[in-house]
Amino acid sequence: MKLRVAALQLGPYKGDYEEQLTAIEKQVERAATSYPVDVIVLPELMTTPYFPRSQDLKWREEAEPFLTGPTLPRIRRLAQRVSSSIIATCYEKSGAERYNTAFIVDAGGNLVGKYRKTHIPLIESVLAYETLFFDQGQDLPVFTVAGVRVGILICYDRSFPEAWRTLALKGAQVVFVPTSSSGYRGNLYADELKLAAAHHQIFVVGSNKAGEEFLLGEAGSITFYGKSRIIDPLGNVLAALEGEQEAFVAAELDLDQVAAARQKLGYYRDRRTDLYCLQ
Repeated sequence: MKLRVAALQLGPYKGDYEEQLTAIEKQVERAATSYPVDVIVLPELMTTPYFPRSQDLKWREEAEPFLTGPTLPRIRRLAQRVSSSIIATCYEKSGAERYNTAFIVDAGGNLVGKYRKTHIPLIESVLAYETLFFDQGQDLPVFTVAGVRVGILICYDRSFPEAWRTLALKGAQVVFVPTSSSGYRGNLYADELKLAAAHHQIFVVGSNKAGEEFLLGEAGSITFYGKSRIIDPLGNVLAALEGEQEAFVAAELDLDQVAAARQKLGYYRDRRTDLYCLQ
């Protein structure tokens, strides 16, 4: 079975929600026109700037209710228009709680499901004060998209091998990784995705932002390093970007390679679950 995927690499936030979503729609349409694709993935927090670099709690008011907010219906219409499943992101409000959320809409505009980021960082060195703004998701779900079992990890989640292994053990053949990553870990980001694909013998599709972004009311800026990429179950990079803005990478995934990689190297057969400490 084959799955055609594209990872979009957005530039900095455009300035307001309408301008941002219009730019996203144009880029999705451009990618879908350029390459016949089954699944398109967008970066983390695509509807807002990366506001967790601030410690101002006013940003909590920017969250939207998932089902009745503006983003879900807009992505539904977009997916129908381009005849592709879309993995999109938003800042979700659920009562008093706030979540960093990714969701999947199929080519018919139907909601497949959503994932709430489970690992929430507080990393001053890269201005990531996310614990002020996000509650922890409580599940690592696997979804069926275009007949393929897929998982989602959001940004910081990628640094936790247990999360990757859980998705793989649940049957994920492809893991999509929407990110808004900046700072000193750019080379490590590329390596983490490559090693995760090889160690867990899955396809990995990472989608990041690129370029310098300013935040209203905050001094300085942050620079997203891009490096969106698609990697096969042996760790081979099928397609990659560096710092390009408003660009995309695409590839056709041969899902038979997942089983072939696991036959070639018996990581799952040789696991020692009797020894591992997962606490």
